[in-house]
Order: sequence, then C-alpha cells, then structure tokens
Amino acid sequence: MTIITTSVIIALSVVFLFELPVYHNLLSAFKQTGKKPMDCIFCFSFWTSLIVLLCSMTAGLIPIIFLTPVITVLTKRILDALPITL
Repeated sequence: MTIITTSVIIALSVVFLFELPVYHNLLSAFKQTGKKPMDCIFCFSFWTSLIVLLCSMTAGLIPIIFLTPVITVLTKRILDALPITL
C-alpha cells in the first residue's frame, strides 16, 4: 500500500509543479539557450521520483519509479479533459 501511496503523492506533486507558470517560464528560458530541459511530464515525473527515492533510500524503489510516471500521465490527461482550467 505504501508503494501506491508514495507514487500518487509524487505524481500529484509533479502535476502541480508542471502546471505552475514559473515552470513554463523556466522552460522557455532554457529553450532559448539551446538546452533541452524536461518538457515532457513523463520524463519529469520519472526523474523526480528517482531523485526523491534515491535521497530517501526506500526499499521499494523500482516499482515506485515505474509506477509514478504512469499515474502522473493519467492524472494530467484527466485534468486536461475537464472543462475547467486550474
């Protein structure tokens, strides 16, 4: 149960960060310099979960790392399908 809970918490945090205007301003600043930052939500959630879990040295590292991007993409698609904007 902790694997799913951890994955959902990280996924919701990544979706929130991805929707912030500050993140999009950083993306546009990096693209002007020619560097390719994490502009895909799947990649962003994968690397975020990897960094968070490597710092915490969690035992269930592998399932969380692979489950988090999937939950993140599904959450983002559900939010994009809603008729409201955040």
